[in-house]
Amino acid sequence: MKINLLNGTVDLRKQRYPDSEMHILFAGDVCPRFRTEKIILEGQSNRIIEPAASAFFNKDISIINLETPLTNSDKGIIKTGPVIKVDPYCVNFLKAAKIDVCNLANNHIGDYGSESVLETIELLKQNDIEFVGAGPDLQDARKPLFLFKNGLRAAVLSYAENEFGGAEKNKPGSSTLCPIQSINQVKEVSSQADITIVLNGT
Repeated sequence: MKINLLNGTVDLRKQRYPDSEMHILFAGDVCPRFRTEKIILEGQSNRIIEPAASAFFNKDISIINLETPLTNSDKGIIKTGPVIKVDPYCVNFLKAAKIDVCNLANNHIGDYGSESVLETIELLKQNDIEFVGAGPDLQDARKPLFLFKNGLRAAVLSYAENEFGGAEKNKPGSSTLCPIQSINQVKEVSSQADITIVLNGT
């Protein structure tokens, strides 16, 4: 592995694939509220994207942390800290930015309850956007996402802190961190991929 601190790139190529590359864009919390949401609802997502368009578009895979459910629900949960949501129409911003993968393992995806988690997942599916880190139950939420590009297979795993909105045995929500189980899963999944990416949403 080679890390270039000057341009922020990490070379994850393995010796058996010396000529293969996978350019991955990682972006932090995406939560288009307030003025940003208003611009998106006006159908002007490109105004937001334009300053960073070259980064968004010149990649093989882009991964963001979607720090909000996409829902019109008014049934926020009781929790410490803000309860966040954005209009489902905001999925059009993700499409305009050509986002490939949304990480849903964070402390806000469950802010409007289990149904909104499922609503967000279904909306991403309908728009051909991959996701990782949430599901209809804990077992499903912890499933790895496998991506294929340029002859390489990447595995993505994601775990959130054990806060609000975590999935349970029969409850939708985010994938929560369990140190021993998570480490074992990373080891197992790493044997099935050329590149393994582990995300930690907060």
